[in-house]
Amino acid sequence: MIVEYPEYYCRFSCIADKCPDTCCQGWEIDIDETTWNKYKAVEGELGEKLKKYMKEENGCRFFKMREDGYCAFLREDNLCQLQRQFGEDYLGVICSEHPRYFVECGNYEQQDISLACPEMARIFFTEKGNIAYCFEMYEDESDEEDIDIELRDRILDDRNRIIDIMENESGTFTERFRKAGLFRKIDDKLLMEMSERMEPINEAWTKRLQHMKEWLGKNPECGQFSDKISDEWYTRLTCYLVFRYWIDSYFEKDEDEELDLTAEIMLVNYCLRLITIMYLANDEKVFESELERMVDTAYIFSREVEFDEDIVNMLKGL
Repeated sequence: MIVEYPEYYCRFSCIADKCPDTCCQGWEIDIDETTWNKYKAVEGELGEKLKKYMKEENGCRFFKMREDGYCAFLREDNLCQLQRQFGEDYLGVICSEHPRYFVECGNYEQQDISLACPEMARIFFTEKGNIAYCFEMYEDESDEEDIDIELRDRILDDRNRIIDIMENESGTFTERFRKAGLFRKIDDKLLMEMSERMEPINEAWTKRLQHMKEWLGKNPECGQFSDKISDEWYTRLTCYLVFRYWIDSYFEKDEDEELDLTAEIMLVNYCLRLITIMYLANDEKVFESELERMVDTAYIFSREVEFDEDIVNMLKGL
């Protein structure tokens, strides 16, 4: 098995109660089978509480949120009751791995970590220079028989070609973006219509959406990218999106169709445009620095968009 991941993947560690937000609200928390069985066996007062909030519907197992939208096991000090009582190893896969994700394609596994956590977003935008990508190899009996290795490698080669142009070619961000074959003109009206169809995780998105509408109303002729966001940040965001989503095209392609990366290209453009509008509409007076402003923009974007497959497919045009 070949495992590939960006270098910043290894630098992330949850800062728990020191985090300015919490990932324990706004969405259902899935429970894997092993954890489900383990929690079912807990006795006493905590066991009764677990059974009260553990739900199973349509083959899915998850924690029901409290009426205020938070996990029932999140304490007032922003720490997890289960972790504090039993230790980190007692947490389920989702709680242990978030905001990491994994994609397997034959003997290749792609590992990455989303910007949905403020701490991860801070690490991402604080680092300078190109994103380094790491490889590890280990013995594994992955089934290659049903994998089109040639197609997979074509997709990965194209992904690497784009990242190389974005990180190493000369020119402005926009020039490199066009040279990589990524640029598509975005319809802001359509983007806002799609944004309004997104289910808000919390009030932060509802308020942000209103600010975006107001900003676009005052700036109808603004360009797709903004010089208020540095070329370096745009470049890192582009590489982040391309690395994360290019592999999707392998699973989206029908057997008799030619490889078509239009969906992934549109997703990159829509995401960058959405981040741009969110950033510009994000009142700069509220933040102590441009870094803080971008971190706030990126993690709210990622939470709202990247963890909902329906939203991602909508932005892809699928």
